[in-house]
Formats: sequence, C-alpha cells, structure tokens
Amino acid sequence: MNKPNLNNMALGALTEKIVISKFLHNGFDTFEPIITSDIDLVVNKKNKFFRIQIKTSYYVEKTNLFRATILKSNHNKYNLDNIDYFCIYNYEHNCCYNIPKGYLKDISGVTLYPHRTRELNREVIFKSGLSTDYNKFLDNFDLVDN
Repeated sequence: MNKPNLNNMALGALTEKIVISKFLHNGFDTFEPIITSDIDLVVNKKNKFFRIQIKTSYYVEKTNLFRATILKSNHNKYNLDNIDYFCIYNYEHNCCYNIPKGYLKDISGVTLYPHRTRELNREVIFKSGLSTDYNKFLDNFDLVDN
C-alpha cells in the first residue's frame, strides 16, 4: 500500500489507527490518551504497560531508503521519561518498527530498510557508518521493560 496523500494531521490519525490494529492483532489491550502528551498510545499485555509514540516513515527515492523523524511537530525533542517505545509505521511495506527509546536517545531521525534483505541491510549499515540495524525491531511485538 502506498502512503496516502493526506495532510500531516490526517496522516498521523490514520497511522495511529493502523498501529492500534497491529497491537490488537498481537494480543495487546490498547488505550488512547484523552489529553495531549508525548504518547499516542498505551498498550498492555500480561499486566505490562508500555507508552508508545507513533511515527510515520517516508521514502527517500534518491537513496532508496525510508526515514522517520523522532521530533515533535515543532522540532523539539520528546521527553523520553514519558515514552517507552517509538512505533514507526511504514505504509509501503505495512510494517512497524517498535524501537525502545534508549536506541533513539540522542538522535533526531532514523534510517530504515524494510525492503532489503538482512544481509544487504547489514552491508549498507556497515558502509554508511550507522551504528544500529533497526530491522531487528521490524514487526517485533515482544516488548520488554527498558
């Protein structure tokens, strides 16, 4: 599925609903906060609660990769004390990256390769000098306490 051509607010709302359905499909209870905060979703499984910030990735054709910004809409950083995981949804591959906040502590964005094999992904990451292969978080719903 291609990413819908919607304004940022509508795309964010749609992404949140898709991510909620993915968590439900993976056996989680889901709760949407009533007030505006750094979290978009709270999920629970086996009495373990996790606070989720949901992001949408975008395709960069020039370099054949996907990116996601890990900043608020006003370009400020999130207070990571309020978040357990960033869930980055990719429309083109209908997949989620559930990345623990510790992996995103000092960065403003991530580069993702859901369309490449694990071997090619490792090679690209090695050559580019990136430190983390985020594909280990691809569609991983085995959330643990950080």
